[in-house]
Amino acid sequence: MQNNWSRYVRMIILLLGIFTLLGYLAGYPLYGLLVGLIGYLWWTLIQARRLYQWLANPNRYSEAPQSVGLWGDLFDGLHKLNQTHLRNRDLLRARINRIQESTNAMHDGVIMTDASGAMEWWNGAAEKLLGFRRQTDQGQIIYNLIRNPAFKAYYDSKDYREPLEIASPARPHLHLQIQISLFGDDDRLIVAKDITRLVQ
Repeated sequence: MQNNWSRYVRMIILLLGIFTLLGYLAGYPLYGLLVGLIGYLWWTLIQARRLYQWLANPNRYSEAPQSVGLWGDLFDGLHKLNQTHLRNRDLLRARINRIQESTNAMHDGVIMTDASGAMEWWNGAAEKLLGFRRQTDQGQIIYNLIRNPAFKAYYDSKDYREPLEIASPARPHLHLQIQISLFGDDDRLIVAKDITRLVQ
């Protein structure tokens, strides 16, 4: 890369030298240099505009702009980085989908909240056990939906060594065991188990 950069600098200097020489032969060396600089600036602005337009909406199927020299290497490098990013994103999305599918097969309710308690995701069992509705509850604070003082105190305590037992807010005849785990930046993974038969 360093060698390429040196080569690009030499090419620019050579180009400006040629324009200066042409200006010298015409009796105006400074005008020749000025024309070379303006021409190079104009070409650079065109390449920057093409890059800006491509970066505004790059996707897997749009090729990076074609160019030569320094701009050609920049376009190629950014295109490779973009393709790598898209592949990694698709791989991560596939893994997330697989995890969500596996948790949807569980009988226990699984809920993910961020550090503020906003609900980011939950499985089908959580909807049945706790009465969550995907259309309206996404992003809601969880203890506004599970209106139980013991649950809020447990949630805020960050001491999750022992599980909490509460009645389901949607189906009061169900007894639930709540276990919370911290991960990331105070995000929480909440598992709700139906222990009604055990209590009975």
